Amino acid sequence: MAGIPNLDKIVHAILFGTLVFLWWRYLSLKSYQISSSGLLMVLFISASAYGIGMEFYQKYFTEREFELGDIYADTAGAAVSAFICSYIKK
Repeated sequence: MAGIPNLDKIVHAILFGTLVFLWWRYLSLKSYQISSSGLLMVLFISASAYGIGMEFYQKYFTEREFELGDIYADTAGAAVSAFICSYIKK
């Protein structure tokens, strides 16, 4: 496993994609007065902001390093998942 380049970025993308998908699945079953695309936008922005916030938290409050690549992977995973969810909804 250690030989796979950028494995941590792949894991970040999968985790944040799963985060968006599971919240979308849960919230789309509720009867909220928000459009599916609006819900996906809120989930995408929330997941991306969470990823950014966690990187800054790591930088200032832990021994771990801030990695811009992790933010890109988090955001990409959230975006791909939101796109897949919008395709599923149709």
